[in-house]
Amino acid sequence: MRLGGAAVPALAAAAAPAPAPAGTLRDDNRALERQRIVDALEKCAGNQTEAARLLGIPRRTLTTRLTQYGLARPRKAR
Repeated sequence: MRLGGAAVPALAAAAAPAPAPAGTLRDDNRALERQRIVDALEKCAGNQTEAARLLGIPRRTLTTRLTQYGLARPRKAR
């Protein structure tokens, strides 16, 4: 098949199956989300409000995710 004079490979050839990854997409997404939360908290020195802002999520969602992923919630120093 040609488009504008250039040869375009057939879709069947372009969509050759790749080897399946070890984990499921859901597991991969959870691992990525957990790591991004950890990174944001480190970057914000444990400030949950700033970390949530950096991630583009409400603070309440961040605290819920911390509980879901078994991550310690940073507290203010007294």
